[in-house]
Amino acid sequence: MIEKKDDFIREILNISQSVIEKGKVDYNVEKFKESFFRGSSHSPDNLESMNYIEYGAVRIKYLENRRVFGLKVKDKDVLLSDIIYFLESEEICKMIQNKFPELTVKESEAVQRVFTVIMSDLECLELDD
Repeated sequence: MIEKKDDFIREILNISQSVIEKGKVDYNVEKFKESFFRGSSHSPDNLESMNYIEYGAVRIKYLENRRVFGLKVKDKDVLLSDIIYFLESEEICKMIQNKFPELTVKESEAVQRVFTVIMSDLECLELDD
């Protein structure tokens, strides 16, 4: 048997669709958290981490102050995708290669890039009127 662990991703996509339809963030926080726990566990680390993450809007200066809706640090204007993008670095690449020496530099960089794109693809961008 194979289990698909995508509840959290589906919940994020549902919230994103709601943002598109309503033009604002409106979701059940407990349902959001539970979808995360179903894909992982109710471990102390997971429980603690969900106290600091939310789905919300952040105004992005380099996008002419338009809003980006997505996973962010709770009560802060910091998107998780921006953090993942920041982590695309030579230093992190070396850390990946230390743990997985069978990977080349290009493969390690590709892994980092895919993580950034996945996080960005979970977001909604406010368009110009």
